[in-house]
Amino acid sequence: MQLGKDQFDIIPLKDKIVLPDNPTESFASMYGGWKAESDALSMGKIRFESDNQRILIGDATEPLTGTGIFQGLDTERTNYDWRVGDPSGQYIHWDGSTSILTIVGTINASAINIPDASTANSFHVDTSGNTWWGATAIGSATAKILNTGAGTFSKVTISGGADVIFISDTLDTSTKKILKDFTFGSSDYSGAFKTGNITWDATTGAITGGSGALFNKNGLIFATNGEATITLDGITGGANFSGTLSAPTGSLGAITTGLITLDTTGYLRGGKTGYADSTNAGFFIGYDTAAYKLYFGTASDTTYLKYDGANFSLYGGTLTAPILQTASSGERIVLTSSTTRLDLINSSGSTVASLNYGSATTAAIMKIAPTNDARRGLEFVVGSTLGSDAKCITIDNPSTSISIDITDGGSTGLNIAGCSTNAITISHAGTGSALDIGANASAATINLAASAYPAIEIAQSGTGSNSYGIRITEGADSLKSGILIDNDATSHVSHCMEIERLADADDQLVAAVVIKSANQGTGGRACGIDFTDATIQGIMNVAADTTAVGTAAGRIPIYVGGTLKYLAYYNA
Repeated sequence: MQLGKDQFDIIPLKDKIVLPDNPTESFASMYGGWKAESDALSMGKIRFESDNQRILIGDATEPLTGTGIFQGLDTERTNYDWRVGDPSGQYIHWDGSTSILTIVGTINASAINIPDASTANSFHVDTSGNTWWGATAIGSATAKILNTGAGTFSKVTISGGADVIFISDTLDTSTKKILKDFTFGSSDYSGAFKTGNITWDATTGAITGGSGALFNKNGLIFATNGEATITLDGITGGANFSGTLSAPTGSLGAITTGLITLDTTGYLRGGKTGYADSTNAGFFIGYDTAAYKLYFGTASDTTYLKYDGANFSLYGGTLTAPILQTASSGERIVLTSSTTRLDLINSSGSTVASLNYGSATTAAIMKIAPTNDARRGLEFVVGSTLGSDAKCITIDNPSTSISIDITDGGSTGLNIAGCSTNAITISHAGTGSALDIGANASAATINLAASAYPAIEIAQSGTGSNSYGIRITEGADSLKSGILIDNDATSHVSHCMEIERLADADDQLVAAVVIKSANQGTGGRACGIDFTDATIQGIMNVAADTTAVGTAAGRIPIYVGGTLKYLAYYNA
């Protein structure tokens, strides 16, 4: 076998080539145990990549893939990264794209100085675990945390919302509790809790602007646009509200307010348990069942004032006011205390009825002035189910005055119609007349128009010497008859006077008419009946008698001195 120098290079023994037991590569690619490729050199878990500009040790293949060491271009081949450790555990990683060094795991150092130990604006951690900022020495630092847990800061801003927790013996933010010892300064009003952008005078505590709530040593204040809307004074106990105060229950002392509004569940009460309580004395004002109601009453409702949502009722009490009226205008009832007067006023403003009490003797106690022809001035209606002793009007007048006086009765002073039995019944027990009529008018004083019943019916059952059914007494100056009956009926059955006398007196003379006539004048004459002005054919009409006496056709029986006698009459 011949070896030519142009075919092989001869190397020293120290640079010998070691072949693996089962080589998979060509003999020319192995040198000193390293695997040489066109762009990489590797041996075991160490690899150098020239094209990727990487050094890989262990199982590292990418910046955050595989445990080991990665150094070189990142995955995008744009920035240089460096990483050592297990990406899924503890590691150190420099990201060239973000210029961020990430350390996951524990760092042990005797001291930390950033950027160094001599720069004032710096960060430091000493071997005891004390930390400080902004100074080279911990004693002069304005921000520091000692290994005892004590911290000093000139200003701290903590963000993070619910994730931020601060716990001490005075404050626990995890349970949202102030535990103890928080107080406001006593010298002025600077110390306070606030919400919103509310501002205040630190000397006086007065609100100067903004909106929100303020809690200081004096109390609690709410404000809108610089104006206090709610003030609770912790010193005086006073409370002021510019809006609506609403509460389901509560107990208050003196209340000064401009407006109280109750909803459908609210009420004011004292003594009474509710609107339905008629047992206890007290009051109730509020909503009950389906309406707003009012109830003032004594125990067991001996006196009360109620409003049931539709009507007022007053029982057993006294209502005092200068003027009470059912409406301000139109038809209404007006009660005026100064004149002691009750007026009923129509829609035109005219008083149609009045009830008046006063000292004037000419003033009417009750005055009724109907304004419509179809209306009655006064009407009484008694129910048909009432007893026979029920009365529409009862007058009890023990004085010597007149009970009813009609001074101007219009066309008709008294009109009685529709009586089922008697129009007028007079039961008289006095010493004077039961009915005394003085006639000074130009027309008849009494005008009676009868239909199926008598115009006048007098039931007389007296036994006294003056117990007359009708007694007419004319004065000495009278020039007319006591009774004038003017009958203009065309029927022959109508009589001016009909007298029916029925008796049951044994052996006694019963007279239907008794006439007493006397004339005490000089040369005077008196007669019982005067027919001189009668233009009649016969003085009287008696039953025919068939007992002829001489030339007399008959006789008329008369009593003379209580003995029966006869008067003869002739046919011509």
